[in-house]
Amino acid sequence: MEDCEQDRSQETTINVAHLQKKVTEVTDIMKKNIDETMNRGANIAKVYDHAKSLGVQAESYNRTAKDLKWKLWLKNMKFKLCLLVAILIVLALVIWLSICKGFQCT
Repeated sequence: MEDCEQDRSQETTINVAHLQKKVTEVTDIMKKNIDETMNRGANIAKVYDHAKSLGVQAESYNRTAKDLKWKLWLKNMKFKLCLLVAILIVLALVIWLSICKGFQCT
């Protein structure tokens, strides 16, 4: 009878040790998962800050592109206007010369 109790006591001790080992493993896994989750949270914060910065840069780029587009359109219109004025002057000169038959108009 004493041997049976001793065997049960040893089994109980072995089972308790086994359970403690399992609990330690689960605790280690949980600690690891918590650390990974914290790191993910930090990474998400970095990504959010980077995305916010990119948004600000995109707005600035958009404004600069619109300003440049306007300046180039204005420059193009000035060139076209100067070309039109030059053509009109040449046309007026051709008409004047054809009517007056030279530079002396009487």
